[in-house]
Amino acid sequence: MKQVLVILIALIGFVSCKKEAKVETQEINAEAKIEKPTPIYTGDFLAVDGSAIITMGNETYKVIMNDACKELIEKSKTFQKEPFDFVKISVKGDIADNPNENEWKKTLTITSIENVSKSTTEENITIVK
Repeated sequence: MKQVLVILIALIGFVSCKKEAKVETQEINAEAKIEKPTPIYTGDFLAVDGSAIITMGNETYKVIMNDACKELIEKSKTFQKEPFDFVKISVKGDIADNPNENEWKKTLTITSIENVSKSTTEENITIVK
């Protein structure tokens, strides 16, 4: 009877260890599938003659012309009084080094548009002598 009891306890111990190992493996696989969120960039946007830029703070980035950028250009027209007016935007995208040395140092590839609004920068600058 004691032998059956010892074998039964050992068997329960082995089975419970196997279940815990499976749970740990599933948790590790779930963590591996989590993707890093795409950052949101906010700045002033301007598009002229098939080229576009965004300024964020002291940095200016060339915007890669793709379908999302073309959509942003159309949306920004409703907030511009003049063709050279900047528009405030928030977009998701990826920043990369620009391989073309004759342009801005970095590029922004827009993946989605979060918000478009009128720029908060001062519209009229008056120089007084």
